[in-house]
Amino acid sequence: VLNITMEELSPGELIQDMCQRGGFSRLIQAATIQIVKKAHMLGLVPAGNVETVAAAALLMASVAADQQKPVFEIAYLTGVGDHAIRQCLTKLLTESSFLA
Repeated sequence: VLNITMEELSPGELIQDMCQRGGFSRLIQAATIQIVKKAHMLGLVPAGNVETVAAAALLMASVAADQQKPVFEIAYLTGVGDHAIRQCLTKLLTESSFLA
């Protein structure tokens, strides 16, 4: 019997890993972390769904920094489905207080 346990990554480590794999700048990494923190503050991060919010935040930050990659590419490097990223992005963008 093979018994393997792995430590979970913190949201910051997760975002850092996503950004490194995608070749994103530190600016995008910092912006992604801020977006996830704000989403968490507003209660928009469901338990166990940090990866999806982080992937949507990465997309938002990359668009804002004019370094956008296609959704399917972000889905590939984050391991989150492109449909889930789009749904989460829509939810974040429709939160009026989120954009303030």
